[in-house]
Amino acid sequence: MDRKSYQLIATREGRWWIIDVPEVGYRTQARTLAEVDAMGRDLIAGALDLDPGSFDLARRLIPPHRYHGYQVLGKSETRYR
Repeated sequence: MDRKSYQLIATREGRWWIIDVPEVGYRTQARTLAEVDAMGRDLIAGALDLDPGSFDLARRLIPPHRYHGYQVLGKSETRYR
């Protein structure tokens, strides 16, 4: 039998990684990239009352917004990269 896989979409916002799990309709956060999978797994297990080891994760990382060599920092502030 195939194991269910859930997608984690991790987006960097400031000092945090925001983790969306579309299949369950919830979001969580992690301080470091190393914590993304564990936080996502805990969220899914808790939301669906599943054993944390009973499913797989597919992680998609979205880097901070960048536009033509500039990183957008705020509405009017940019920094050249």
